[in-house]
Amino acid sequence: MKSSMKQPLVMLAAGVLLGGGFVQTGWLMATRPKTPAEELEPSANARSGKRARIFSAASGEKVDRPKYDFSKTDLRKAWEQAQGISDFTERLDHLTELLREWGKSDPEAAIEMARALPVGTLQKEALGAACAGWASLHPEQASEWAQRNLSGPLAAGAFGMIAKEWAMQNPDQAAEWVSSLPEGVLSEAAVTSVIDAWVTRDPQAAAGWIDTFSDKDRKSASLAALAAGWCAQAPEDAARWADSRMATPQAADIVEALVGAWGEQDPAAASKWVMQLDEAHQSDAVATLISLWGANEPEVAAKWISRFPDGELRASGIPALAQSWAGIEPAKAVEWSLGLPESEEKSEAVDASLRTWATLAPAELGAWVDKQPAGGAGDQFREVASEMLAEEEPESAMKMVNGISDPILRERTLIHTWKVWSRNAPDAAAAWLGNSSVRPEVVERLTKGMK
Repeated sequence: MKSSMKQPLVMLAAGVLLGGGFVQTGWLMATRPKTPAEELEPSANARSGKRARIFSAASGEKVDRPKYDFSKTDLRKAWEQAQGISDFTERLDHLTELLREWGKSDPEAAIEMARALPVGTLQKEALGAACAGWASLHPEQASEWAQRNLSGPLAAGAFGMIAKEWAMQNPDQAAEWVSSLPEGVLSEAAVTSVIDAWVTRDPQAAAGWIDTFSDKDRKSASLAALAAGWCAQAPEDAARWADSRMATPQAADIVEALVGAWGEQDPAAASKWVMQLDEAHQSDAVATLISLWGANEPEVAAKWISRFPDGELRASGIPALAQSWAGIEPAKAVEWSLGLPESEEKSEAVDASLRTWATLAPAELGAWVDKQPAGGAGDQFREVASEMLAEEEPESAMKMVNGISDPILRERTLIHTWKVWSRNAPDAAAAWLGNSSVRPEVVERLTKGMK
């Protein structure tokens, strides 16, 4: 296909996140018995139901967690109480809060405790929290210790935590330290932390720092992250900055990240900027924006795209909208696609919407296809639906194939569908073929594995 159909969340994730996964945290319902951790005096925020924003060592991402005020607690007693918490998530929350506080007053002891934990997420998060507490008061000391004593995943997590604390106090100094780290996975979370903090204060300075990166991929991903973060607070300023970068090798990534972020906030405003982009970047930007817009306001997005003249923008935008729309209202997406003027993008839109529908709700699609008249568009529906259903529901797929009126298309689709079935369940596929009315020469082609 000529169209550039992309999944919005995947695009934004690729443009914004530099690495790592999310550490999921949560708390059980209030009706459960109290754990030893809950015998501690909660902070005012915890009593009021508010949740603190804590930085995750494993991912470099902020997550919501209840917060207890360990500054007023016997830390060793709190450590002993943590050993009685059986729920892993609660224990993780308790220990990271505790060791962050401990790291402020006695980082050596906090680190010793963290390193005594079993290897894995618990140890990594706890060690990162201890380093974060230390860095909140003495970032130079914490960074020097981490570089000298840590390696691998433990280093990556701790570097991210230290950089986060340092960048909130002095992003220039934090950036200088992060620049001294070896480029690669170990410093990804630290780079993200500095960009995150700097973008709220001086995004232009952040861009200048990123421009010093020698690794091209790292520079491109970092500038995209900056564009998305900047857009979240001042999209028009971010757009003007992006305009100034159009001649750079990172322009495509910057545009995609900016459009992805802006399209989530205000797609109508983003569309005005997209329309003034140069030809080299406009087509992909339209596909990105229309995918986001179509997932929220498909009818409005359809009106916008309908005003485009024939050409590359329609060719990329229309199938992207059909795919996005089908994710929420598949029948309406197919109906809209069928109402388009005859063109290549109409065929692609029908195909995209049907394939998305088949992926999300195959049984629903099958019932809808069964009601369509034979021939014409009905044959196209059955062809696409049978190809998509061949993996999971091969017998239903074969029934659809039998409904195709065009004999050449029916035979071609049958061969494709049967081969998929034969690869997954050869005995069942062979049994069906033996009881079918398929022409002998076709049976011979299939059973001999000929194309």
